[in-house]
Amino acid sequence: MTSLFPSNRVKTKESITHPKPNPEVFNLAFDSLGLPESDRAAVYAFEDDPRGIMAARAAGLYVCAITTLYTRDDLMSLQIPPHVVADTYEEFGELLNVAATLRGAR
Repeated sequence: MTSLFPSNRVKTKESITHPKPNPEVFNLAFDSLGLPESDRAAVYAFEDDPRGIMAARAAGLYVCAITTLYTRDDLMSLQIPPHVVADTYEEFGELLNVAATLRGAR
């Protein structure tokens, strides 16, 4: 991970005292970005587990769930569901218009 992200941005279970669904890991990750609190909803969290979805939502992040372990229906039927669900990361690119944004940045 450190080849892609600075080490201060990589958060693991060793970084926290309270596991998911506690939002601690997402709060630490958000704080490492140095953004104002008002930007929380503009930060995307990618999750594949209901506990992670609950933690990211509790941290106030925009939650993207992928169907690796649970079905779309399972994830969307959670008491507090993710904002968006996709079957692949390519689908996230389409849903979030990331590919077009990256193409435009070149």
